[in-house]
Amino acid sequence: MPLSIIEKPDYVTLLVGINDIHDKFTDGQFIANYSYILNELLTKTEAKIVVINLPYLGSPKAIRFPYNWMLDGRTKEFNGKILEVVSKAGSDRVRPVDLYNKTYKTFNKDPKNYSADLFHPSGAGYLVWSKIINEN
Repeated sequence: MPLSIIEKPDYVTLLVGINDIHDKFTDGQFIANYSYILNELLTKTEAKIVVINLPYLGSPKAIRFPYNWMLDGRTKEFNGKILEVVSKAGSDRVRPVDLYNKTYKTFNKDPKNYSADLFHPSGAGYLVWSKIINEN
């Protein structure tokens, strides 16, 4: 992140935390890390920051019940924490984007949205994300 600050960006997109779900970070660890990153960007840059919550992850073919249910629950939990951090920051330079709710019911209806590993987005999937992120 220091390079991001040194470059003096005008615009930053922040989408972090997906691996924290898998790495079994506690809520406290996640909040501390996220708060630190957002605070560094707010205090050391003048950038407008687009905070993107964690998207719905994994096609049903890759992640089966009950693991998909547990992963989804943890994603929703961490998204709540992201909103808390953004709210606490209270900056008009921060714009949250709800990628989760805008992809939850639609993303896995089209297998073209997933790469060959059935977990990560494909080019088409990232295009869906970019349209949501840039709506406003």
